[in-house]
Amino acid sequence: MSWTSRIVCIALATTVIGSAVALAAGSQLHSQTIGSGAAAVARCDTDGVVLGVNLSGGSIVSTTVTGIAPGCAGRTASITVSGTTTSSGTGAVPAGGGSLTVLLAAAVPVVQSIRVDLAISGP
Repeated sequence: MSWTSRIVCIALATTVIGSAVALAAGSQLHSQTIGSGAAAVARCDTDGVVLGVNLSGGSIVSTTVTGIAPGCAGRTASITVSGTTTSSGTGAVPAGGGSLTVLLAAAVPVVQSIRVDLAISGP
């Protein structure tokens, strides 16, 4: 692995870990209400999750979400990764929560700035 690739990977890992720590620390990264604020949004996971990216040939090909609470079981996890290109994927949260790997529709090249969005939704 070249020196430049290592720096990009370290920068990406720092961004993803920082986002996961902020989420786990209870940062509000989502709305607590729907529409005009008439209905409260229930959370299935109150202590946050850890989100990691899986690389192949210098591109992100999938993401792994760990630490999913059992209350999220059966819901759909939607991931969007944005860099110079954007790709997404979905997967069902397994019974009992835990971990889930979501394959992206297309690989996203690793660049200095990557955004990874996660939403867990469903009944």
